[in-house]
Amino acid sequence: MNRFHWRLERLVLLVAAGLWAGLPTWVEAADPEPPGMAAEESAPLLPLVEVIGTPFDRETGRSTLNAAELAELPQGNGSINELLRLLPAVQFSDQARSSRTAGEIQPPALSISGGKVYQNNFRIDGVGNNSLLDPTFDKPGSSDNVPGHPQEIFLDSDLIESVTVYDSNVPARFGGFTGGVVEVTTRDPAETFGGSVRLRTTRDSWTHFHISEAEQEKFEGSTRESRESRFRKYLGGLGFDLPLGPKTGLLVAYDGTYAQIPLFLFGELQDQSRRNDNLLLKLVHKPSADTTIRLEAIYNPYRSRYFIEQTKDSGYSVEGGGTALNGSYLLQQGEGHVELTGSWRASENARSAPDDFFSWAQTPSRNWGESFVSTSREGGFGDLRRTQRTLELNADWLSAVLTTGVIRQQLNAGLGGESVRAKFSRTTDTYSYATPKTSATVICAGDDPACADGEQWLSRRNLYPRGSASADINQLHLYLEDRLGFGRLAVRAGGRLSYDDLMAETNLAPRLAGSYDLQGDGGTVLSGGWNRYDGQTLLTYKLREGILPLGTETRELVGETPGAWISKPSATITGTRFSKLKTPYADEWVVGIDQTVLGGRAGLKYVRRRGRDEFARVFDPFVAGEPRYYRLTNNGRSHYESYRATWEGRSDWQSLAVNACYEKTRTNNVNYDDLVAPEDLDRQVWFDRKLLYLDELPAKDFNRSGVVNLTYGADLPEGFHFTNVATYRSGYRSLEKSKQTLTLSETVYPIYEKVKRPSAVLFDWRIDWQSPAVKGQSLQLTLEVNNVFNRRVYLDSSSDSFELGRQFWAGATYRF
Repeated sequence: MNRFHWRLERLVLLVAAGLWAGLPTWVEAADPEPPGMAAEESAPLLPLVEVIGTPFDRETGRSTLNAAELAELPQGNGSINELLRLLPAVQFSDQARSSRTAGEIQPPALSISGGKVYQNNFRIDGVGNNSLLDPTFDKPGSSDNVPGHPQEIFLDSDLIESVTVYDSNVPARFGGFTGGVVEVTTRDPAETFGGSVRLRTTRDSWTHFHISEAEQEKFEGSTRESRESRFRKYLGGLGFDLPLGPKTGLLVAYDGTYAQIPLFLFGELQDQSRRNDNLLLKLVHKPSADTTIRLEAIYNPYRSRYFIEQTKDSGYSVEGGGTALNGSYLLQQGEGHVELTGSWRASENARSAPDDFFSWAQTPSRNWGESFVSTSREGGFGDLRRTQRTLELNADWLSAVLTTGVIRQQLNAGLGGESVRAKFSRTTDTYSYATPKTSATVICAGDDPACADGEQWLSRRNLYPRGSASADINQLHLYLEDRLGFGRLAVRAGGRLSYDDLMAETNLAPRLAGSYDLQGDGGTVLSGGWNRYDGQTLLTYKLREGILPLGTETRELVGETPGAWISKPSATITGTRFSKLKTPYADEWVVGIDQTVLGGRAGLKYVRRRGRDEFARVFDPFVAGEPRYYRLTNNGRSHYESYRATWEGRSDWQSLAVNACYEKTRTNNVNYDDLVAPEDLDRQVWFDRKLLYLDELPAKDFNRSGVVNLTYGADLPEGFHFTNVATYRSGYRSLEKSKQTLTLSETVYPIYEKVKRPSAVLFDWRIDWQSPAVKGQSLQLTLEVNNVFNRRVYLDSSSDSFELGRQFWAGATYRF
């Protein structure tokens, strides 16, 4: 069967290549602009859209997917992040498509150009969409924390006009990242009345799970969300374009994603659920031909419902998402413009749960855990809430093109700022009761929740004290760029000055990029650049100061009644302390070449980055009787380099895009919670037959060394359209610390071993059928097949963790 799949995969690739060889003549390109600022000569597969505030240039590492292209791709859960995996230098965690968690719907975190997943700048309609709370924490049942995400709002792809990813040579207009920029533009209302209703679905019976034989029984009888063998997903939406006059239009759109995940609780199936809702109201008013005013409201609640494994009355919910009120004013001035944008946003990461947790012995009135676990458990770990409120204002100016002799010039400048207030709160004390004592004579006090008359009493409890913390950060930025054209040479030089009052840091990030048109006709263009990017300042550790240290209390019987609770001294109290730090930054070097070839556009690029002052944490040294604290530090370091090749083109009925990326990411920490002590910076280990510092070791995730994406789309007869996405991923290469050591020159070095997993080629297909329009009405039917050939792909260094197998999605859209 594997040989059959291999032959069929080769056949698919050969057919695509054969079809492309027979493409009709390309449409003629527009006349090139004057030297130094030439336009592209052929229509690319991923056409560039206007990016307000950034003049067009060849050297910017920018990839854009417009609404039409997004609509033709396999959608999966419908999140924007999932569609970005087709772009070069974008990597997801190996757990993003795990067979174990197929019911989840939250957008996967992503790494761009080797950056940390929380060090990207996400933007919606010109304003930020970044959570500074605790963006990588992902354990919903934690006793003292609540899950976060790098993004505040999770928009559905149906609401998007275009999405642009900047991965290198990023203009000075963008800051607050050491990875990349993801800029989303929501769609405007149409000029005529219309609308649509849509529904898509999948389920476990349409899905093949790759699960190891040793885990199969636990998977089928799963009692926890880390193994989701049963699920149903529904994605639906409707939208209306409402003209309010010749110059005004209103878009009203809703999209929702719902997942039902049945798991066993005391031998019976009980549903967990995930739900993401998007409501978009967008008003566009054009009082004149050169003026546009946009006002929009986005409401995006995200809710997950869980229960604790084999625990009675333990249901709890986790809330996320947020609300945004955005506005913009755009005044076109010939080739230039002035744009003002503003935003007020509110987001949260919160949990609603029972106040207290009890671990009872198995006695007649507390016997529900019998046959399942050794104790009868009930309750939860209380309510927690983190909130973020943001006010943001920006002003951007792009000048007209100025010509002086042979020199052409265009200035881009702007300033802006945002004020963020974040809060953490636990409003009540929460207790976790344990260590039951059975007694047939025990007499409980009337208000004692941890006692059962004549059966048992709980003698120990952990206290999670109520507490709160707040953090404010005000950030300002100013940027200026000058784009110069000298004949065939184009140079973009500028910089970005930023300041935040939480760290009291002022940072200057110079940006320099250039290109040279070898023939003056846009056929062959050399490019390069040197840039510095300053990262985000997180509020995580400032808020964690509000999580007061855990307390322990015990009690004994007084006669036949449990006595008062007495605090038990701890040898060491553990907590978190905030510290002012430097802003993480990355220095980047880029060289590349673009070439018109085979009727399309090809490119080669080399990108190298060095990350410094990245966030990591340290644990204070142990001193008997003294508190120990976790603190955030600048001990993180990283190195990244990649070689990228792209080719893309389009005819009147089909399109093809291919990109390949070979990259290496080395780092001494994955995220800000990794422990990196100062002495670790000079520590060496033995790996791959040589001594390496810790920051020279390969990253443990987001580090597939070789990725090739091929996207082929074709219009077929009778209203059909076919899209094939083929992805080659190199074998997984990770490292694990062995139990062995190596002694060289009387120094003992730990030995790290390579872990290798085989490479894989995956195919995802989408087939659409569009009915002929009748009186402005039409029906579209969609079938998606992911992992068409049901390949078994290892996810990480473990031998029993695999990617999801073949999965079907079915959908329908009615337009009017």
